[in-house]
Amino acid sequence: MATEEFDKRWTVKDFEIGRKLGEGRFAKVYMGRHVKSKRLVALKVLSREVLSSQKEVRNQIKREMEIQNHCRHRNITRLYGWYHDDERIYLVLEYANGGTIYQQVKLGRLTESVAAMHTLALAKALAYLHERNISHRDVKPENLLLYNGQLKLADFTCALYSASQTRRQTMCGTLDYIAPELISQTECDPATLDMWSCGVVVFEMVVGKPPFDGDVKDTCSQIQTGDYRMPAHVSQLAADCIRGLLQRDTGARLRAAELVVHPWILQHMNQSQE
Repeated sequence: MATEEFDKRWTVKDFEIGRKLGEGRFAKVYMGRHVKSKRLVALKVLSREVLSSQKEVRNQIKREMEIQNHCRHRNITRLYGWYHDDERIYLVLEYANGGTIYQQVKLGRLTESVAAMHTLALAKALAYLHERNISHRDVKPENLLLYNGQLKLADFTCALYSASQTRRQTMCGTLDYIAPELISQTECDPATLDMWSCGVVVFEMVVGKPPFDGDVKDTCSQIQTGDYRMPAHVSQLAADCIRGLLQRDTGARLRAAELVVHPWILQHMNQSQE
């Protein structure tokens, strides 16, 4: 799709809508195709009635659009633009043809080499966001898409601009991936929330299941106490990386820029270049 086609004022006639890719609380996502260029996209469809009647949802979507519209990073899905009809608003998003990390892990744990490659991509995406005082707040395998093997962070529904000082956070995200400070409602640097979730994702990629798993009460207790077991097959460097991310002490938790150069990442990047 040419650049000038992104700058035009789109209407419903510019896109064909195909199969449903997913569904959230306030939106459904479909595969779409730009009629003129035949380029595949993802179309996030929202009800105008819901947006007009629920101020909180409307503000959330406006924030999502503003944040993602300004993101330009190879490991973050693009928001190309939007259009509307009388009943719906359509967000035109980059389409990832390789499914999600969630779908991959369902088939079995990933090799550490592949997991390290995906972790590096996620770390770069988070470093980009955190440098701009943006926290994603819903890092999980379902929101990690693959385009020709390259990981892309998607779904900015929970994202927000975060102040540089610590502050209390409203609950957002999925229970298995939320940080202990969200459960206890203590003040924190919003960027550290993403890094805890990243640690859960890394564990899930190399082990095949999340570290905290049970009913709501048990999962909350496990998260708050940091109660998880590291399987014997996980290498020492991978275990060190995961433990660095799943630190209950937010001051000791790895930052995105530190994760990019963690020895586990560097080891596998060097091996891939040999």
